[in-house]
Amino acid sequence: MSNKEQIAYKIEQGELQLLRFVWCDNSNVMRAKSIYLPSFLARMQREENSDILAHLEQEVTITAAMQSVPATRDEPAPAAGLPPVEDVLLVPAWETFAQAPGEKKVATIICNMFAKSKPWVHCPRSFLQRMELQLADHDLVIQAGFELEFYLLQPAENGKLPVPVDHTVFATTSAAHKSHKVINKILKSLQKQNVPPEQYLAESGPGQQEITLERCHPLQLADRLVRARGTVHNIAGNYQLVASFLPLIFPDATGSGLHVHMSLWQNGQNHMAGPDQWGLSDTANSYMAGILKHLPALMAVTTPSKNSYRRIKPHAWSGAFQAWGIGNKEAALRLITNQSSGKATNFELKTMDASANPYIALGCIIAAGLDGIRQREKLPNPVEIDPGSFSPEERSQAGIKPLPTNLEAALAELEADQALLEAMTPEFARVFAAVRRFELQTMAELSFEEERLLLLERY
Repeated sequence: MSNKEQIAYKIEQGELQLLRFVWCDNSNVMRAKSIYLPSFLARMQREENSDILAHLEQEVTITAAMQSVPATRDEPAPAAGLPPVEDVLLVPAWETFAQAPGEKKVATIICNMFAKSKPWVHCPRSFLQRMELQLADHDLVIQAGFELEFYLLQPAENGKLPVPVDHTVFATTSAAHKSHKVINKILKSLQKQNVPPEQYLAESGPGQQEITLERCHPLQLADRLVRARGTVHNIAGNYQLVASFLPLIFPDATGSGLHVHMSLWQNGQNHMAGPDQWGLSDTANSYMAGILKHLPALMAVTTPSKNSYRRIKPHAWSGAFQAWGIGNKEAALRLITNQSSGKATNFELKTMDASANPYIALGCIIAAGLDGIRQREKLPNPVEIDPGSFSPEERSQAGIKPLPTNLEAALAELEADQALLEAMTPEFARVFAAVRRFELQTMAELSFEEERLLLLERY
């Protein structure tokens, strides 16, 4: 029985009551609209319709204006210009079907957005699909994985900030033991939903956790991340805890990133290693060079919130400079080699966090890498020490520039980056920027404490 047949069977047999149609907006707020299946089935019987899934593909719409709603307010960004009178169809991607953890008769499915029977220009998932197809035109595929960092917190009353579940330091066994029950439940639930976790550790911050997700193709990875975020939030809530992926919650503690690891593959083989002076293939060198070149603009989509820039600073393993290195954890772009052979295996991009829509971010990273391949870009010399340790004069001599220190600067870089604008389409990029600028506008008068409380459970 195929996956779609199994889903149809579950629905027909009454094994499910609620099907949530999930999408991520430009602010990376996860949203859902649900169908109550008993009523849906009764209507299908009255109308003598037998193709349940085909009808579900035509059932759920949202207004186009929903893609212009920011994380900070329940109203569209005025400058985005998406109309509240136009409907967009949510079309299920059936391969993403999964039953919600702890809810026996509830299932979720991630959707593409269609307008007039075609993928909508503002659909983030369709954008990533398009970028993967362009990569395939070069006979290349990507394997990618995420380091998913988040905080576990105990709720507080009277509008106060929740407090961490522990106050230990990096990777202590005591922190792992204290959060074992909730983390173990999360890991098991992820595995059941086809979101295989690879590793877990208690991270540097008080109450901070990290789960790494197994590598896969970018679209599947973005789908898995949506599933993982929902699972972490839901299970933490079942244990009367608050989980937050907000980039920076505590000013004196480590921020939460969403480091992405990528490797290029061709004909079923890892295509990273090669004969150049750094052990890279020509294609991998150009791909990484493209990402490094476009990194200031990329940050508008990979670190797209005001809070993101509170995390990115020198000496914090967050990548504050436009530099790459071999094994250098202070470089924004880090090449990783096999411990035994010394051959290049993958690279890591540190300037990303969970305020980023994963479909948009991964799509733009691929677009930057593809531009590097097309333009035959080449990497400059790698940085062998912490670039933050150089004086400004030494950085200038080495060609190392600071990355944007605020979202407005990153958005300006995006709007001047023709390769990324062409990949996203100017209309998609314009609406995305309008939403993020509206967020900045709505938070302009907020203190850091107010900002944290507003965004804590959005991410």
